[in-house]
Amino acid sequence: MRITIVGAGAIGGTVGAFLARGGEDVLFVDTVKEHVDAINRRGLTITGRAEFTVPVRATTPDDLTGPLDCVFLSVKSQHTEAALKPIVPLLRPDSFVVSLQNGLNEKRIAAAIGQDRTVGAFVNYGSDYHGPGLIMYGSEGAFYIGELDGSITERVTNLHSKLTKFTEAVVTPNIWGYKWSKQCWAACNYATALVDADAGDVLADRGARRVIVAMLKEAVELAKLEGVKLESFDGFLPELMIPSTPEEWEIAMDSLDKMADEYWRPADRLKRRTGVWRDIVVRKRKTEVDYRVGEQVQIGREWGLPMTLNARLVEMLHEIEDGKRPMVMENFRELEKMLP
Repeated sequence: MRITIVGAGAIGGTVGAFLARGGEDVLFVDTVKEHVDAINRRGLTITGRAEFTVPVRATTPDDLTGPLDCVFLSVKSQHTEAALKPIVPLLRPDSFVVSLQNGLNEKRIAAAIGQDRTVGAFVNYGSDYHGPGLIMYGSEGAFYIGELDGSITERVTNLHSKLTKFTEAVVTPNIWGYKWSKQCWAACNYATALVDADAGDVLADRGARRVIVAMLKEAVELAKLEGVKLESFDGFLPELMIPSTPEEWEIAMDSLDKMADEYWRPADRLKRRTGVWRDIVVRKRKTEVDYRVGEQVQIGREWGLPMTLNARLVEMLHEIEDGKRPMVMENFRELEKMLP
């Protein structure tokens, strides 16, 4: 089975390189021709938590040919439909697409090719694109895969056996529970990008932690309205994020500080800032905020849930993207004034 990685950046490039090194037949597809040319010329290099270069093939979407077997889609959410356009005609009836994306893109993919050809995945490892043919693998994290209907099928168990060449992947009957939990957690990741500082330093601020817990509370309440059974991952405990007493607020805020100690503050931490910050400051491009926090705000409004803090977070990040707002701690002070 050939695995086609559409989007050879941070996430797709990392998993694809490990799979190729493990002997899998991998083809990379990317719109950045310089990246494609570099991979074909000298291989794909992984640095950081692993150091290796793997010879592998790459192409642009225009030169992609089929039929395709298994497609790992790992483009930004805003590029999902465009990335699917050249793929769909190359799929066979038994082909399938695995979304390695943030957000709830499985719904969009299933609308284009059918739920029976769509597999869900939850990824939480940290990587950054550092240039043509070069990916920095910064941190390990959870990796879950599952059918959208919760069934355990031969194809997901087969995928699992391949993914273990990269990490300790897990097959789950509740992939939506993980996807929604990370969708909730997006409030924290995006909020830390309100400041041009390490995420651990932002979370050291008590006021910032209080604002983020209030944002997470809005998101978790929405997931409950949607009937989703949220799953914990990498230290994030959704059940703590609906505090109602001062003691519960302290516990929730303390859990964020402990996560920062574990994932962002260690001396050997290679990735101290989120991909959101990197999109804005390094790559000078729009973030996925509309498809992460913004999508929750939209769904919340359909339920009559205002999601006030999350909605303001989206507005602030748009202002930062447009150069109309600085990335400073004062942004949290502004949000604090909105807290009840």
